[in-house]
Amino acid sequence: MEFAQKTTKLNERGWMLLLTEISKGNVIPIIGDELFSFSYEDRRISLKKYIAQQLAQRVGIQENLDVTQLSSKFFEPYWDNIDSDPYFETCQILKELESSQLVFCDQLKELLSIDQFKIVLTSSFGQFVFHAMEEVWGKGKVKNLWFEKYTAKDDIEDLSQPICYQIFGKANVCPNSFALSEDDMLDFMSNWMSENYRPKKLFNLLREKYLLVIGCNYPNWLFRFFLHSMKSSSKSVISSRIGLIADSKLDDQLVGFLSRMRTSIHDDAKNFISELVSRYKDFKSEELRKEVFISYASEDYETAKNIAETFKRLGIGVWFDKVSLEPGDEYVKVIKKNIEECKAFVPVLSINVLNPGRRFYKREWTWANEEIEWRGSDAFIYPITIDNVDLGEDIIVNFFKNKNVLDFRSEDKEEKIKKIIRSLRSQSR
Repeated sequence: MEFAQKTTKLNERGWMLLLTEISKGNVIPIIGDELFSFSYEDRRISLKKYIAQQLAQRVGIQENLDVTQLSSKFFEPYWDNIDSDPYFETCQILKELESSQLVFCDQLKELLSIDQFKIVLTSSFGQFVFHAMEEVWGKGKVKNLWFEKYTAKDDIEDLSQPICYQIFGKANVCPNSFALSEDDMLDFMSNWMSENYRPKKLFNLLREKYLLVIGCNYPNWLFRFFLHSMKSSSKSVISSRIGLIADSKLDDQLVGFLSRMRTSIHDDAKNFISELVSRYKDFKSEELRKEVFISYASEDYETAKNIAETFKRLGIGVWFDKVSLEPGDEYVKVIKKNIEECKAFVPVLSINVLNPGRRFYKREWTWANEEIEWRGSDAFIYPITIDNVDLGEDIIVNFFKNKNVLDFRSEDKEEKIKKIIRSLRSQSR
């Protein structure tokens, strides 16, 4: 896959590639400070600018400086005069903001509502992304992890749980525990590159995924170092492909560098998110129109899942009830509707389907046979056998008489699936 292009907007092909990779769980967003703006004294202000103003007031500086400057070594005497430091004061400012139930831009929650973004990184030292994720997933459902210098503290373990990872530390009263100055940033990235300190599982995951870097607003040199630290030392095919950068403050030299790195660029983070969320909703709606329905006995779930994943790998949409049903769906109605709308019905035949009793797959088989009568064509049901079940048993003969049964036990099982796909494609010509 390749999102890359030299323009600052994705074309239709680029959007489709991005949405497809997101749907597969192959994209990890990294959220930066551009999304942290809020209303203050009848105007919008960024979190970093607000913190800088508050820090400047505390040390009695009138100049319009940023957080990086105010936390540099040059200003240490100013902080000594008030017996404090920028790290402690920043924590106090963040506490005040959190207690005021601050509301950031709408696009942040919109982005985090995308269900495939279960691992989200942020370059912010505040916990605003974590709190926004909890609004989406629920209190206590999201794990908050953060990187610390000179330790091997936090790494990802359970990928089934939503995770918010703060790559430049979490605000803490201890000096240098999170990145305020440019020196801090360099220290953090240097530690990230160290075999001894970096979170190895997360590091390896980032190398193999596409990064969606949104609103980090770093200067040219720092952005290059940041991306290199995230994607370094990988031998994978996609190692040099970063993914996509959505940022309103990229200079021309950096744009040229990112283009050479096969990275797509969007020059407005908030507009990009709005379009992404809208397109993803449409994409998911389209995905609901699956081509293949897989029917199986519950005892055969793992093998049926393997068959479903083979279809997906070959580019075919699959209706597979364990993952296709949304909470609150009317089970029977949804299944019947999907059998009626799919292009191929694939029953998984095994010894388990011979078990007596009321089994739901028998109802699915009945609906599939009724669908053949409506369509007037036998090219709809494609049985697959997964063990040495006797195909002469009455129940199998009654439902699938004269059907060509494919054997999924053979070494060329993928070729068997391709045979079904070729039949589907020939029907659509």
